[in-house]
Amino acid sequence: MISRRSFALGVAACFLMPSPSWALDPVPQDPRLNHHPDLPSALAHMRAQRWSDLTALVSQLPPDSAVVLLDDLGDQSDIDVDLAGLNGSSAGLTIQGTLLVNWGWRYRGSGAAGSVTDEMGAAYEERLRRALESLRAAIAADANDGVAHSFLFRTLKGLSAIDQLEPAWRAFENVTRKPVRAYSQFADALSAKWFGSDELMLGFARANQRSLEPASHALICQVANEVLLRHWRRDGVGAAIDFASRQAVLGEVGAASDAFRALPAPTDFWQTNYANAHFSFFFGFLGLNDHARPYLRSMGDSIAGPWALFGDEAFRMLERARTAAGIEST
Repeated sequence: MISRRSFALGVAACFLMPSPSWALDPVPQDPRLNHHPDLPSALAHMRAQRWSDLTALVSQLPPDSAVVLLDDLGDQSDIDVDLAGLNGSSAGLTIQGTLLVNWGWRYRGSGAAGSVTDEMGAAYEERLRRALESLRAAIAADANDGVAHSFLFRTLKGLSAIDQLEPAWRAFENVTRKPVRAYSQFADALSAKWFGSDELMLGFARANQRSLEPASHALICQVANEVLLRHWRRDGVGAAIDFASRQAVLGEVGAASDAFRALPAPTDFWQTNYANAHFSFFFGFLGLNDHARPYLRSMGDSIAGPWALFGDEAFRMLERARTAAGIEST
């Protein structure tokens, strides 16, 4: 259990920014934000249209590692490349769908709905509908492909297909190869910014906290960070501190952190990366340096989770958090 304390100094030291413009922006297309070691190989295979090599590369990865690589590939690849060469296998269809999802978001842009032109919106929706077709075909061919399910949740969110989310979740519950990021995507779909509420999102996190241990314990922290960031965006840093420093919030995130750290580390580094990103951000934001330190050490210079929402400023924020926790610069 973490005791209540004064947080203002830690926040001022680590997290205050010159501008809140991050609030409406997704991760910029900045190669420093991509850390999957296989990304250069994947890009080379794609550019040379070596589709069998690309599918082999992705297929041999653990689920979360594959999700991260495909997300990076969608962000960094040449847009609207002919993907017909991926039609021949379930893994190829998954790759095809994930690329189309990311390309759709690249067409849409990072602005609020009012800033999206008809042309941008049409390009976005057309690619998400093609992604939906590819991902459903991939799942029909291999029902245990949790990577396809993860991107399916993201696609359904983007298409506002609310009525299709629950059936998609029920199908995912029977999957054997599950990425924690699929849980993360579904939790996000239940958030107030999409189709749900804080209560729905927290209830889901609690119900699934032990579904994919140890990384799934970080779902609790993901929910706390989601609400924290909303308070920060709408009402300022003081409101975010007031929320995150409530004893009930601190207690539940602290217990989830203890549960994560009490278990052997995941065999997939990218599951650890998910937990590191959320716990380090929450504890670092509150200036709880003893709790943030092990997560900051483990994550190194990897920008992920809530950190990535701050774009280029994230690198300076992370360095300030490391300094406050007594960690030397990497």
